[in-house]
Amino acid sequence: MTQKKEISVKVNYVLPNDSFEAKKNCGSIDNFALRLNKFPEVSKENGKYKFDLEKVVGSSCFDASKGEIDTFIVNYYSVLKSIPNIKIKSSSFIPDWRMVVGLGTPSVYDTSITLHHIYGFPYIPGQAVKGVTRSYVIETYFPDGESSAEKDTEFVKIFGSQKERGNIFFYDAYPVSKQINLELDIINVHYQDYYSENNKKPKIEPTDDLKIIPNKFLTVRDTEFLFFTGSKIKTELCIKGISVEELIKNALEKRGIGAKTSSGYGYLKKQASLNLSFQNKVEEKKKAEEEKILNSMTEFEAKIYKLEKQNNNDAFLKESAEILKGIDSHEKEDEKVLIAEAIKAGFKKFKKWDGKQSDKQKKKINQIKQILNNKK
Repeated sequence: MTQKKEISVKVNYVLPNDSFEAKKNCGSIDNFALRLNKFPEVSKENGKYKFDLEKVVGSSCFDASKGEIDTFIVNYYSVLKSIPNIKIKSSSFIPDWRMVVGLGTPSVYDTSITLHHIYGFPYIPGQAVKGVTRSYVIETYFPDGESSAEKDTEFVKIFGSQKERGNIFFYDAYPVSKQINLELDIINVHYQDYYSENNKKPKIEPTDDLKIIPNKFLTVRDTEFLFFTGSKIKTELCIKGISVEELIKNALEKRGIGAKTSSGYGYLKKQASLNLSFQNKVEEKKKAEEEKILNSMTEFEAKIYKLEKQNNNDAFLKESAEILKGIDSHEKEDEKVLIAEAIKAGFKKFKKWDGKQSDKQKKKINQIKQILNNKK
């Protein structure tokens, strides 16, 4: 009789065959969200296989994709800043201890965490920021609850209501630390046998000798997050004299965000200033984009562009004076008109076109008006 030979196979993943083959062919996976949600790892314990969260964290690859993460967040910040008619404000916070957002999201590991679906890093959704701030405001300033809050004009202007849209946008908060730190934590389930549906008679008593079953979950620690808000209106919106930024700060510091705040998780403290390395990257990107734009222009176009972008009053007056001196050197009439329009726009921006003017300013304004009148 031929003896059947047993083959021992090491199992790392519970996957469909085609996914398993794809995993073998592509090697390591840098995207942590993909590893966590689509390639769950298993280990064998007491003859049984179980999903092993610790293995996934041990092979986390945030460093491998950190350059891409930085690029994405810098681009995101730049895009927000460029939205027309929306004033963007930002502030950075860091967890006092640990934080977990999205703990109850469905997962084969029983616990989860909110991760960016493309880049895989942890972030805080804007709806969570708005939700915790709104809840904090209602509890603190409106003891009669939500119904009384929605009768308050300032509250509705900020958060909106069932009938009216709010004027403040709460955007996703993203990590800007050099290192994004994920740590495993545990929830100890006491007396599981006692509460189990399989607890047959005679009923097990909830005594200290019952087995404690630790459930693992992921937390974020020592990672700075950048929060953004946008406003559609120019006036500063407040509740009881407190600005939106201060309300967010108070909510994050006093109420916390995410899961298990009653156990000390999710409390954040505001940083005195934005992460310096992130600021440098934003400035480098802005400078690179500016150089790209200027390189695509003629010398005359670049001169007009710089004049229109000038935000310093003294520098603008000096530059515009130099350009006006040499305006007659431009033979093309349309070039003279473009220069005059750019200087007029600048004078209006710095409130020099109307009202009190020095003799020099009057002379320049008359010169500009004459060029523009000749156009007509």
